Amino acid sequence: MERSYIIISTTIRNAFYSILSVLKVVFKSDFSVTLPKASSDKLIVIANGPSLLKAFEKSPELFKTYPCIATNMFAIGKEFDLIKPLYYVWLDAYMWTSKSDNVIKVQQTLQRDVDWKMHLFVPQFSKGNAIIREIVKSNKNISLVYYNYTYFAGFPSIGHLLYKLNLSAPRAWNVTIMSLFLGINMKFKQLYLVGADHTWHEHLYMNNENVLHTKVEHFYDDQKSIEYVPFYKNGDSTMGTNTAKDFFWIWSKTFEGYEQVSAYAVNRNTYIFNASKESFIDAFKRRDLSEILK
Repeated sequence: MERSYIIISTTIRNAFYSILSVLKVVFKSDFSVTLPKASSDKLIVIANGPSLLKAFEKSPELFKTYPCIATNMFAIGKEFDLIKPLYYVWLDAYMWTSKSDNVIKVQQTLQRDVDWKMHLFVPQFSKGNAIIREIVKSNKNISLVYYNYTYFAGFPSIGHLLYKLNLSAPRAWNVTIMSLFLGINMKFKQLYLVGADHTWHEHLYMNNENVLHTKVEHFYDDQKSIEYVPFYKNGDSTMGTNTAKDFFWIWSKTFEGYEQVSAYAVNRNTYIFNASKESFIDAFKRRDLSEILK
C-alpha cells in the first residue's frame, strides 16, 4: 500500500512540475539559441579547485592539445594565457554585476588579452548587459554565445528532450554543472573534469555564536592567506549567514545536479570522467587525465 502511494504521489508531483517547467520554457526561453559544434571528440572541463595545479604540473601539454572550457575567475591565473581556452562560461550574474577587484580583472583580461578565438557563454537572461556587450565589442576574438538557463523539474524524459533542444537545463548550483551540460550539448563525446575538489565541508567552522564559517580555496589563491569567513547567504553580508542545515542542503542539491547531468550524458551517449586529483564528486567514473590520449 505504501509503495503504491509513493508511486502515485511521485507521478503526480512529476506531472505537476513538468507542466510548470514547460510553461517556463514557453515564456522564458529563447527558441533561437544555438551552440557551437564540438571541435573534437574530447573536451577538458576546468573547475577552479586547488587540485587543478597538480593537473597543470603533471600534464601541461594536454591542456594545450585538447579544447578546454574554463569558468568564472580562471582568467586571473597565469594559466589562462598558457592554455588559451576555446570556451569560457559564466552563469552567476556576479560575473557581470560585481565591482570586486577580481571580477573587474577578469573582465579587463577578456577585453584586452584574449588574442585567440574564444566563445564566451552567458545565460540568456543577461542579454543586453552593457559590460558583456563591451567585452565582445572591444575584442573581436570573442564570440558571444547565449544559452537558456530555464531549469527543468519533472519527468526526466521530458527534461532530456528540452535539454537536447537547448530550451532548458538541469538545475545548475554552480558553473561547473552548466559547463558539463554545455559540453554534452555541443556534442563532445568524452568530457574530462579537472579541478573539481568540492571539499568545502572539510573547511567548516562554527564559532560560539553559532555563526558558520568556511574557507573557500581556488587554484589561483595564495593558500597561506586564505582565512575563515562567515558563510553569508548568497555571498551578501547584509542577508545573514547560512546555518549548518542550509550548507548541507545546498551541498546535497549540488551533488544531485551532477547526478542529473550524468543521467543526461548517458541519454546522449556521452562519457564524463572525473579526472580531478582530489574530489568528492561520485556521479562520474574516475579516470586519470593522461587517459585522454587513449
